Formats: sequence, C-alpha cells, structure tokens
Amino acid sequence: MIRIAAIMLVLPLTFLLFASSPLRFKKVLTSEGVTVYERNHSNDLLELQARGKVAWPMYKILSILLDEDRIKEWQPLESFVRLKTYNEYHFINYFAMDLPWPISNRDLVSETKISINEQNYSILMKLKDIKNMKAKRKGYVRLPSNEGYWFIQSIEDGKSCQVEFLTKGNPGSWIPKWILRWVARKQIVKGFTRMRERLKNLKIVSKMK
Repeated sequence: MIRIAAIMLVLPLTFLLFASSPLRFKKVLTSEGVTVYERNHSNDLLELQARGKVAWPMYKILSILLDEDRIKEWQPLESFVRLKTYNEYHFINYFAMDLPWPISNRDLVSETKISINEQNYSILMKLKDIKNMKAKRKGYVRLPSNEGYWFIQSIEDGKSCQVEFLTKGNPGSWIPKWILRWVARKQIVKGFTRMRERLKNLKIVSKMK
C-alpha cells in the first residue's frame, strides 16, 4: 500500500485550489478525448484546465507522472532535473520547455506535493513555482509565476480514471495572448495523448516479460 502523504477534503477541486477567483471557466476546445477550458484574466495571467478519461488505474497514471527518466517522452521538455527530494511525494524539479515557434523556450523550478485520498480513490499532485533556487539559463525565459495541479479520480471500479490538469501563471511573453492560448491548448491535448501512448507502451512491455 502506498503511504498516505496527506488527506485532502472531498470538495470540487477547482473550488478547493482557486476559491478566490470569481471568474468562470469557458470551454474552448475538445480534441482527442480531452476538453480544454480557460479563465480569461484581464492581466498577464494565463489559466487553462483540461479534463479527459484515461483507461488505466490511478496508480499506473501516477507512475507515469513520477517517471523522471522518461518524462520527456510525453511532455514538451528539452531537459528535466530533480533538484531536491524531501520524500517520495514531495520534491523540487527543474523543467526546461521546448516550445514551438513563435514562443521562446521557457524554464521553471517547481515544487511538487502529492496527496492521496484512499477513501475517495483520488490523487492530487500540486505544483508551485520556486524562486531563486536555480540560476536562469541562457536561451530560456524563466516563467515569472506558475502553479497548477494534476488530479486523478478513479472511476469504473478502478479500471479507468478521470484526469484533470490545470496550469495558471504569467508566461512572461510579449507575444499576443491569443497566440499563447492557442499554443497552450494544443500542447495540453498533445500531453494527454502522449501520456496515453506511454501507458500503452507499459502494457506492451509487461506482456513481453
């Protein structure tokens, strides 16, 4: 049994994490079995939420999220470094993101905390940027701010999950916001699709052994 890192309250997740925002999410894209929503902030903040069904048990999905050796197979990363580990569910990572033109590549230092609710059969992975832990890298724009989460809710007697991802932050760009939104939507859908492919590969490898 995986040790419980923390217990979260059984509340609607968006309310739980971002209750201070009066803005509502608006559906902007449905593709590849993933629905993407946005909240339209008047300042430089960009906030997107995505939901999709993944036909795998929640601990298998968590194993993909935590597989630092192969994270670049499904996320748009040039490099990834684990900077500090407090325990198996609390650590700090460095991400260097390889983004499509016309957006310059970005990097980020992020703290990850994972909570497991065994009664509600769900997992919450919260992410929050950390300042002044790693020097800025030449050729990359450091994200001024970023926070978000992955939420995995077990369904169908544990055979599948409803997966939710949210990212909220200042992208630190002079590029028009509508272009940033368009690229971010596509990247999120691609991430879900590649995660599913990574899970399929796990199944193939297990059959070969």
